[in-house]
Amino acid sequence: MRELLLWAKTASDGTSYHPLIYHSFDIAAVSEEILTNRISRGKKRFINDFFPSFSYAELIKLLTFLTSLHDIGKATPFFQNKNSIRRNTLLKTGFYFPSEDIFPGKARHNFFSEMIIRKNLNGIVGDLFEQNTLNEISLAAGGHHGEFSSALIRKQITPKVLGNSEAWESSRDKIIKKLFEVIMGGKIETKISLGAKIRPIVFRYWFAGFITLSDWIASIEKYFPYSLTKSPENYFSDSREKAKLALNECGFPVNTEPPGLPDFSELFSGYQPRLQQSEVINIVRANHTPEESSLIIVEAPMGIGKTEISFYSTEIINSISSQTGSYIGMPTQATSNQMYLRFSNFIAGRMSDPARSNVGLLHSASDLFLSENENKPEGIADDDVESGETLNSQDWFRNKKRGLLAPHAVGTIDQVLLSVIRTKHNYLRLYGLHSKTVILDEVHSYDIYMSSLLHRFLSWAGELDISVIILSATLPRIKREELLSAFGSAKSSESASYPRISFASRTRSFSKALTPPAEKKMAISRLEATDDTETTKFIISAADKGGCIAVICNTVNRAQKLFTLFGESNTEVPSVLLHSRFPAYRRQQIEAQVSGAFGKNGNRPERMVLFSTQIIEQSLDIDFDLIITELCPADLLLQRAGRLHRFEGLSRPPEYTKPSLKWFITDEKIFEGEGKAVVYSPYVLYKTLAAISGKTEISIPRDIEPLIESVYDEEVSPEGMDSSTAERLRSSFIIEQEKMKMKAAQVLVPFPHCDDAEFQADYNLLDDEDPETNRSVAAATRLGDPALRVVCLLDEGKGPRYASIKKSLFDPEETVTHELIREILEAVVPVSNMFVFNCLIRNPESSPPDKWKKNSALRYLRIAVFSNGIFTHDSLTLRYDHCKGLIISNK
Repeated sequence: MRELLLWAKTASDGTSYHPLIYHSFDIAAVSEEILTNRISRGKKRFINDFFPSFSYAELIKLLTFLTSLHDIGKATPFFQNKNSIRRNTLLKTGFYFPSEDIFPGKARHNFFSEMIIRKNLNGIVGDLFEQNTLNEISLAAGGHHGEFSSALIRKQITPKVLGNSEAWESSRDKIIKKLFEVIMGGKIETKISLGAKIRPIVFRYWFAGFITLSDWIASIEKYFPYSLTKSPENYFSDSREKAKLALNECGFPVNTEPPGLPDFSELFSGYQPRLQQSEVINIVRANHTPEESSLIIVEAPMGIGKTEISFYSTEIINSISSQTGSYIGMPTQATSNQMYLRFSNFIAGRMSDPARSNVGLLHSASDLFLSENENKPEGIADDDVESGETLNSQDWFRNKKRGLLAPHAVGTIDQVLLSVIRTKHNYLRLYGLHSKTVILDEVHSYDIYMSSLLHRFLSWAGELDISVIILSATLPRIKREELLSAFGSAKSSESASYPRISFASRTRSFSKALTPPAEKKMAISRLEATDDTETTKFIISAADKGGCIAVICNTVNRAQKLFTLFGESNTEVPSVLLHSRFPAYRRQQIEAQVSGAFGKNGNRPERMVLFSTQIIEQSLDIDFDLIITELCPADLLLQRAGRLHRFEGLSRPPEYTKPSLKWFITDEKIFEGEGKAVVYSPYVLYKTLAAISGKTEISIPRDIEPLIESVYDEEVSPEGMDSSTAERLRSSFIIEQEKMKMKAAQVLVPFPHCDDAEFQADYNLLDDEDPETNRSVAAATRLGDPALRVVCLLDEGKGPRYASIKKSLFDPEETVTHELIREILEAVVPVSNMFVFNCLIRNPESSPPDKWKKNSALRYLRIAVFSNGIFTHDSLTLRYDHCKGLIISNK
């Protein structure tokens, strides 16, 4: 067989090789095993809708055959020319190689596969495919290296480029016919066309993700070593056994039906559900059906157990839908870490099979939080040596990208949002989420940009049969309506009163009031301080009375300043500072200290002050006797108040027996157009200021919805607002909102109901990792200053050492090991500041060592060496302090 001379993989010396037809059978074996044994029964129903005229057993064969064609574009002179040894052998056996001048610059073998499938498949297998269906199949195959083709690229792929001599054409025909014969049995009676229930682009995305997953597993040489000695039929039989081993060891267990769902109390250490928890659980159980996905929005005050509601409701949905997967998207790394521990314990008690109870943690510092890394298979073999794809392909084994393919994972919301941003392999993220129920927490905190991304994800979730549970204590009405609309749910009547559950599917939608919990009254008053010094004096006075106090600021800079002023006073009250600009190891230490002092089962001090930022308003289970907070939007103000008197039965100082929140604002010039609103919209802050200025008490949950709507409902104007100021701020607010929407539109993939076959044709793919990428092509899930991850090296006269636990000496030539990676990441500080970003990006001394650039976890880090605690470059000065973290200033 002359076609056996065509290679798919070669050794680095170019001598040994893996025939293309054998690699095609490798991916066929993997895809067949996934479809047969690694996909839940519920998702099999969804997949069957692709081609409803086929039984699922027939569909396995069809999709396996189509997947095996993904690399047929390697049977071309363009690709085979990459190995000079193999090229010479092919020349001797009649294969013609045209001049390299005609090879298109941007085209790759995957796009050649697309064109061969589109133009030749029907002629080879007997005109089986309806043409529009064949176009979608070919586009998915062409996209398996991370991006779809464009009309411009396809125009460059001429018959001469593909190889239009007899040797090339007959070899491709023979390979396709052999795959068809062995996999399909050589004949199909039914004309093949996509089912009416499936949108073409949705199939394209799903199938591209499926091909990509199958391909990178089938490309691991450890499981699929090079072979030349067997017939295709025998090789396929052997490859099937290899596929089972590969999938097992890569973390894709054989699917089993979810075990019977125990009672709530059995999964939560004997605790009986609260009344509101029971109400939500009963509604989910009575209304979710296996025929369609659901969107569930739970709005209820802090402290009723929404997390437990979401865990148990997810398992109800999965049981009804005959699936087992889940992903929890949190707003920050800190909340992801806490949720990871809680959810891991829950899943361990839920799943009897250890292989199905593994939970991934997905964010940039996850390796530091996890005690041990999972075993990772060896790197993926590559066929495009000039592209650097080998390095990028290895990234798929990192939790960040591979994690969404695992059965269960916890991480930041960013992983979900990246699935609908025009990044390379974004469809693989959607494919991973397709098998899961998704929980999203604290969505009220998203600005219009993040909300636009979330809405696009919900539109895809509705089409991909992904059920979503959204949790919030303070969700404005307009945001709730936008979420329901984005999911594509049926219109519902007027919403029920707060607290409530909103339940939606494609065919129906309703909301129902939950029983309000007992009222909790909280005193609220303004702290009349005109500057940071006066604010600090009040904090000192309050701390001297005893108790645990939280001071929550809107920026790291202000938190650092107040902490410094407090520490410089003569008070003996202990204090601690927690924010995002600490090295990772220090932040973990401080978080542990905070949880130990203010957590539910902590060793609570008689008096202590925590200075912090927004990071403690989001799902951290801590309690304070008094909260002093900088003015922030009403919904976030209530979130901060949720950490006030959170636990019952604690002994509190006499002055703080009643929950009390003090708020301050030190720069009202932001309402006059002279100051700077660093974090929040001046318009939203102004409406919040008006809404709370006359209040001395807030009752929860009674006052939550009226307060939120007074700020976010455009038809409501709180008393006390100056109309001209409000209108001026509102005009600026609307302009900024429109700018955010436009920025979101520029990075989003189109809606799944888009009918344009070229919807991604002329888009440049965005980069979701490299900080040096021009901001116009950066895949941002959040707006704001560009972010860097800075490795802090401390030099006190004996050479730079990592700001880590071990404080090892920095050596740029040191071999990169797991231990070194861990120490480097311990010393990383995330910085989102335009001035710092520009200085460090332009400073060659801040570039990572060459050995780091070969590692996916290290290659985009920047370095700052602090001589006696100070780093300077141009006009930038950074200071490092063990207790204050990274301090940014100018010379």
